[in-house]
Amino acid sequence: MSRLISRKTDAGTGVMDQMIVGDYFSKHYDEHIQDMRGALKRKCNVLSAALREHFGPLVDFEEPRGGMYLWVKLPPGIDSRDLVQTALEEGDRL
Repeated sequence: MSRLISRKTDAGTGVMDQMIVGDYFSKHYDEHIQDMRGALKRKCNVLSAALREHFGPLVDFEEPRGGMYLWVKLPPGIDSRDLVQTALEEGDRL
């Protein structure tokens, strides 16, 4: 191991860091995936509730059944770039 560590001289991720992460995930990967699924599901639920509360029937979306993106169809005349800019000015990110 020390030979591998001493060879690492570029600006990429260090060998020791990779070994630590690799060791951790070799034992805890399934647990981590379940934790992430739960966290992402909670975030999706919060986003869906906020869309319903603030936009009501003006936007169309379906709760995702897989993946981590929620696609929203805006009504005609709403420019998504303007919506993103307004959200940023209000301290929100889309």
